[in-house]
Amino acid sequence: MYILLIGRKNCRYSRKIRFFLKKKVKKLDFLESSKRGEKIKINISKNKYDFIFCFRSLLILKENFLKRVKISAINFHPGMPNYRGTGCLNYALYDNSKYYGCTAHIIENNDIDNGSIIDFRKFKIGKKDTLDKLLNRTHQEMYVQATYVIKKLLKNADNLNKMREKNKKITWSGKIKKKSDLDKFYRIKINSTKKEFEKKIRATYCKKFKPYLIIHGKKFVLN
Repeated sequence: MYILLIGRKNCRYSRKIRFFLKKKVKKLDFLESSKRGEKIKINISKNKYDFIFCFRSLLILKENFLKRVKISAINFHPGMPNYRGTGCLNYALYDNSKYYGCTAHIIENNDIDNGSIIDFRKFKIGKKDTLDKLLNRTHQEMYVQATYVIKKLLKNADNLNKMREKNKKITWSGKIKKKSDLDKFYRIKINSTKKEFEKKIRATYCKKFKPYLIIHGKKFVLN
């Protein structure tokens, strides 16, 4: 079987899945995505893959690329079906959701977070959980989910239809959020109430990204 794995640069779980796949299949190509809008560096006209697995990938697979996959392309989405696009966990925390999770689905066209769901799992959000803590938990759960799904599909490709049928009642909902939406969400309004301020801090503050205010046309980032 010939597999393409598209992971995330500097992601230890992407590397772990790569190591896992190297023991399972004869032919494996591995790409690490690092930014949005990045071009795929493989000429798929020369490589017709059985499966493509996308784990924390920032690449958007085009329709002509997907047509050259023999069986299917699978994406592991870091969120529940009702949180789609960018910043899923941010919005879940802001909404005071009791649960969060991850979703494995078939990539069926150019639209993100839109294909048939083949596996879904969720976990509780604690009242004191931070954005960083939940990001780490989500990536761990995604890794467990990915190894489970990949094992099933490599064992028998017919399991794809069985998994799709089993999860057919789980459907996508809600608006697909873009990066531009998340950038705006990170802004804290000066006239925010204490409750709103605390909600926004919890939903946006982490090691890598910080919320901000705009005062008299100048941007101030909270550290």
